[in-house]
Amino acid sequence: MAQISIQELTAKNMYKCIALKLADDQVDRIAPNVYSIAESKVDPQFTPYAIHLDEEVIGFVMTECDREEIEERKYWIPRFMIDVSYQRKGYGKEAMQQVIDMLKKNDDCQY
Repeated sequence: MAQISIQELTAKNMYKCIALKLADDQVDRIAPNVYSIAESKVDPQFTPYAIHLDEEVIGFVMTECDREEIEERKYWIPRFMIDVSYQRKGYGKEAMQQVIDMLKKNDDCQY
């Protein structure tokens, strides 16, 4: 059975994340992945990840951690997308749960 995993963004998977596509009606709803990756390189609060299905990159997610914020606003998931060809298969739901579980491992993440 194919496995979803959230992996560190690297030079190897970055270009695959940039090449991911959305459905035409989704394009205006989220910043392009290349913009999010650039943003993460100048703002240390953002951490980008590639969403993998086994070895295939099928999505992109970026988390935000602002330790100066109040408890309810310290952790966010400002970017999340699954390539149009992998949507409606449950991969997004599984990936989102893994990201939430990953954030919950931080002692100061209560929300």
